Amino acid sequence: MLSYYCLFYLGAVVRELQKTVRTEKYHYWKMVVAFLILVLCNQIGSIALDENRYENPVFLLVVSICGWVLLYEVAQELKKKKLLADAIVCCGQNSMAIVVLHFLCFKIISLVGVVVYNQPREGIAAFPVLYEQGAWWIAYMFAGIIVPVFLSVMWKKLKGKQEKRYSVVK
Repeated sequence: MLSYYCLFYLGAVVRELQKTVRTEKYHYWKMVVAFLILVLCNQIGSIALDENRYENPVFLLVVSICGWVLLYEVAQELKKKKLLADAIVCCGQNSMAIVVLHFLCFKIISLVGVVVYNQPREGIAAFPVLYEQGAWWIAYMFAGIIVPVFLSVMWKKLKGKQEKRYSVVK
């Protein structure tokens, strides 16, 4: 439990430092170095915070800092890509729909696979997915994200039109 507090405190310290020091220098190098350290650490050990298990406190600290640096620098880079940034924001705004509907949307891909491979329809009931090998995960990922976001956006638009239609504002 103490490790969570230490990481939280580390985040607060980094946030304060970030307010005073922000350099755009070595942007890509920071990403590459952080990634390489994480790959190396993955070979050395693992972290399971849900079990409060990690190799040692230094390992936890190094991996946490490198993970944060990598995510932060990638996020800074993504902010420059308007279309991608907008897509990520849209997913964030519709995250509840993704969480609620993604398993159901996986069934669409399973149905396509059952039809294409002429398999028994009972295969659609496989949980969480029917096909686990190959590149099927890409199709499942897109179905589990795009379909719920699309349904959520359409629902909000229809709901907005209904509210305007029955509005009693004079």
